[in-house]
Amino acid sequence: MGNVPRRSPPPPGPADGSGGRSWRSHVDRLLLGAATTTCAHVCVLYLMADDGRVLLMEAESGLPEPVARSWVLIRTTDQSPVAVAARERRPVWLADREEMARDFPLVALAFPYGFSLAVAPIVRDGDVRGVMLLLWPPAPARQPVREELDVLTATCDDLARILPENKPPVPPGHQPRILAREQPRDGDDVLLTCLNRLPEGYCMLDVEGRIILITDPAAELLHADPDELVGKRPWDALAWLADPAYEDRYRAAVVSQEVTYFTTANPDGQWLAFHLYPGLAGITMRVTPSTMARDPRTVMPDPVVAADRPPRLVALHELLHLASTLARAVTAQEVIDLVADHVMPAYHVQALAILTTKGGHMRVDASRGYSRKAIEEWDGQPLVRLSPDPNHPLTAGTAAFFGSWAELHATYPDAVRSDNMCAWAFLPLTAAGRVVGMCILAYDRPHRFTTDERASLTALGGLIAQAFERARLYDVKHQLAQSLQSSLLPRTLPSLPGLEVVARYLPATPGMDIGGDFYDFIRLDDT
Repeated sequence: MGNVPRRSPPPPGPADGSGGRSWRSHVDRLLLGAATTTCAHVCVLYLMADDGRVLLMEAESGLPEPVARSWVLIRTTDQSPVAVAARERRPVWLADREEMARDFPLVALAFPYGFSLAVAPIVRDGDVRGVMLLLWPPAPARQPVREELDVLTATCDDLARILPENKPPVPPGHQPRILAREQPRDGDDVLLTCLNRLPEGYCMLDVEGRIILITDPAAELLHADPDELVGKRPWDALAWLADPAYEDRYRAAVVSQEVTYFTTANPDGQWLAFHLYPGLAGITMRVTPSTMARDPRTVMPDPVVAADRPPRLVALHELLHLASTLARAVTAQEVIDLVADHVMPAYHVQALAILTTKGGHMRVDASRGYSRKAIEEWDGQPLVRLSPDPNHPLTAGTAAFFGSWAELHATYPDAVRSDNMCAWAFLPLTAAGRVVGMCILAYDRPHRFTTDERASLTALGGLIAQAFERARLYDVKHQLAQSLQSSLLPRTLPSLPGLEVVARYLPATPGMDIGGDFYDFIRLDDT
């Protein structure tokens, strides 16, 4: 991408809100121009509401409607890239889903797709007026190109001058404006005739998933009339495609701009393979019988069997359930119990442990599935012996995944193989910007960690860290309170003639031992 020429910015927007169409047309042109120049497939503009506590999605291009609907309102106190950019008045860059999972675990769970992201605040006269966001396909370890940041910064500067003086209120049921990129024309007869000669089926979908072109072979494989499908989403028009997992593959292709696929059977029981090829204006979907291709590289993999590996949506559901239950966990043991109950079945994990450090030594705070011998092998060991590598998860704060003992041993020759486990995920527990421990997930057979698994497990580490640190602080305070009570309060209550206990006070709400101490029966002597 070459240098971007600066343009003369339009005049500032009106203070009274009049001429809204004028300033919005300038905004739309700037947003789409920045997206086109930087090759971003998604651009979003948030405006700061008049209360200064909420960011409203003003306009977007490239997001599927269900995804956009989930992020229409963002509070400035949220732990999300958009809120951080506004709150700290600085750009935020995330190269891929794993970085998102590490820095913003809750967002990674709610938005489980791969992409690179850049967010920058829109500031005028020291006041944050909004935030601009751009998305690209994921690029691990990629740093933003200077020209991309220059375009983003310049566009934010221009937007700051255009936006009206008055900040918008927070209206009920707010919906953003959808900016449409130039759509290709409906297929002409020559193109459609050419595609109809091919044995595969092809569909063209817009960004919202609606079919705008479908070939005869595709309609035949889908058991539908082409005229009945045009203008509709496949999963809305065909009951046998009405599975959230299939719609999720479409959303993943749109958001990540990476090819996705799924397999399913049509009403006749014939297995079909669906490839989704994304572009800026929509999706090209290829439909083939799974046994038709002669080239092994084009044959779709066998359908995933639930007993072998849970679908990604099942694991995601478990993590979302875990996030809600962890918020109610009080003690460190409750945290480990909840994690074990939800994570081990969802990911077929055989053993789990949470490790912390104290005085330069390893400490096993909680475990499930490991033998006592394995715990003793770790507990009390010097940290420098077990993790001399500065990139170790316990010191660097970066998750590590090893699909076999050979992989782990090659990286850490002095590693200890406990209970004959064969694959491991080491998840750093990072809270308040510092590593407070590590969660180990172990498998009793070699395991290939997919990109989805790595990202969701990294996000899991963030959830565990927040809950575990909160629980650990509670444990310390609780132990201190118990110690003070034991030393200050009498062991038994004195017996007072003519008095008896008629009431007992209990906490009014459940939680962290909410309540107080009452000293109604302490005898006072004459002095």
